[in-house]
Order: sequence, then C-alpha cells, then structure tokens
Amino acid sequence: MEDLPTRIKNKLQDTILLIDYYLFKTRDIFKKTPVLKNPSRILVVEIAGIGDTIGATPVITALKQHYPESRIDILTSILTKSILLNHPDISNILVYDKNTLPQIKNKYSLAVLLASGSKKIGKLLKDANIPFRIGCTKRGATQGKGFYLTKKARPLKGITHTIENNLNVLRTIGITATENIPRIYSTKKEDQAIENLLKKHKITKKDFMTILSPGSKNIEKIKNHSHKWQEENFAELGDYLTEKLKSKVIIITSRQEKNLAEQINSLMKNKSLIFTNLSLREVMAMIKRANLVIAIDSGPMHIAEALNTPLIALFGPQNPKRWRPLSKNSTYVYNNDVCNGCQKYICKRKSNICMSSITVGNIIKKIKEILL
Repeated sequence: MEDLPTRIKNKLQDTILLIDYYLFKTRDIFKKTPVLKNPSRILVVEIAGIGDTIGATPVITALKQHYPESRIDILTSILTKSILLNHPDISNILVYDKNTLPQIKNKYSLAVLLASGSKKIGKLLKDANIPFRIGCTKRGATQGKGFYLTKKARPLKGITHTIENNLNVLRTIGITATENIPRIYSTKKEDQAIENLLKKHKITKKDFMTILSPGSKNIEKIKNHSHKWQEENFAELGDYLTEKLKSKVIIITSRQEKNLAEQINSLMKNKSLIFTNLSLREVMAMIKRANLVIAIDSGPMHIAEALNTPLIALFGPQNPKRWRPLSKNSTYVYNNDVCNGCQKYICKRKSNICMSSITVGNIIKKIKEILL
C-alpha cells in the first residue's frame, strides 16, 4: 500500500508532467508544425533495458498496421539488439553509439521517441533532419520529458502501464492501437538447438519443464537488493515442482549470478539443471520451450510474457501497475500491504519485506490457477 509521502510524490509528478505538457503546447502555438503524410520510413527510439525494449514492440505493430507500406527501423542499445531479431514488422535494427547520426540523417520522415526524452536524444533526431518527431512517454519528474519534438503526448493520469504510456505517444498522430501485448520471435533453428541441448540432459518434448529465474541486475553485488526472493524459497518451490508436478526444473541466470543459482540448487532435495551461460537468443528459445516460468521482475519475465509462455511474476519494489505481464497466460504475485512500491534496487528498510512477505504458498496457489 502506498504511504502518504509516496502518494504525494506521485501526485506531484503528475502535476509537473502536466505543466510541462501545457508549456510545450503554449510554445507550439507560435511554431509551424509540419504536416505528416504517409511516412515512407519510420524510426522508433528505445534505448533502455530488456523490458523497455520488449515494451516497444506493440508500438511497432501499431505503426505497421497503420502504415503497412512503411519501413520501420528501431534505434536501440547493443545489449538489447538481439531480442528484436526476426521481428516481422522491423526492417532494420540500429545500435545507438557515436556513429548514429550519419546512419539516420536524412533517412526518416517520422521518429517515435519512447523512453529516453533526454535533450541529447532529442537533438540527435533534430540534427538528423527528421521533420516529424513525436514523444514522450511518462517518466519521473526529474527525467527528460522530450526535447526538440514536433508533438508531445499528453501524460496519462496516475500510475499507468509502461506499454500504455508507449501507445499513448501514437495518439499524437491519430493512431489508436488495437493490441497491447508485446511480441518477440525466435527462429526454428534456435528452437531446435535448445531441444538438442535439453536432450543431452535427458529432457524431451514430453517432459513438463519449469524455468526458475531468480536473478536481477546486480542482485549478487548489492546488499539488501530489493528484488531478491530468498534462495530457500526458490529451493522449496523447486522441490514442490519436482515432487508434485513431476516437472523438470531449470534455473537460468547470467554468469554473474551463477553463485545464486548454485546456492538454490544446493538447498534442493531434487537437484535442478542450471544454465548460466546462455545468450539472450538462447534464453528466448529456452523460455519458449518451457511449460511454466516463475520469475522475479526482470528480463526473463518480460521475455516469457512476449512469448506467451505461462508465467508467474514476483513483484516487490515495483508496482505491477507499471510492469505487470499482459499476456493471456500470465499472472503475478504482489503484496501491497507491506510496503509502498519504492521502485528502488536497495531496500532502505534492510528487510526486503516486499519480497520476503511473498510465501511459497502464494506461488503454489498461482501455479494451480494458471495450470488448471
């Protein structure tokens, strides 16, 4: 439950964003806005993490439905580029770096700016001579709110989902999306490679397979990491899945979180299979193969959502209103009675109560709901 300071903070943020929007509109009165016709080439800009990048895909789908003849490219980070490979509505994936300007200059008639509303990014699009530039998604009051834009989205009121904020940008040019589910795509070759890998570990297509994803950014480095669900909980859950559901249990983490995966496995009576060295594309194919994914609020959660794999997400410091999975086969656990949704990586209370208050029984209840 949000406490009074948090409610005041959110209300103040809404007020600041709305004032900023109307200041933009007032200035816009004195400027001549170019006319947007059918753009031949569109650049979507999303330079952030895995979840943000996946959250941009409904925007791309809506643009392609509205402008079916247009070429749609995306400017993203080197870390998330591969997640968008094989997407049918994306013509080209560009990586944001010092050489971006010559790559995009005089090539696009419309730019759609999502997460990053910084002055640097806005100026980049202006210097690239993109005549029509729209944005910007709802962000914190102190973060960039969009510079050098042709049209700016009116911020939505209250706590709203990131994807809805993204789609709200398209309303500035009269596009109302019909779908808000993110989509990503693996290839048949990638899927088969994962099947072959699992077969080496005696897991076949007939086996029920559950993926546990306990990792998050710097979860092993930060003391009192607010996203962490205790190792003993994951271990107890893994044993339940093995004994009651006869499931093959796989733990996936990054290389940096290998120790976390091994700690969980050491606490289990029925040992699981651990993968800590998979590429992002291999993680996608592995999650696509799974019958169930149980993940904290992190990249694999967003991947499972976008692949429509049955998913149970664990939310602690992040309010699920902003990032809850939207796919049909997904659900989440969130205890809003113990904390206020601080959105921080470090628990100031040092108790990690928002995550520690989630019990194994809570997850088992969701397993029964999602699988029955």
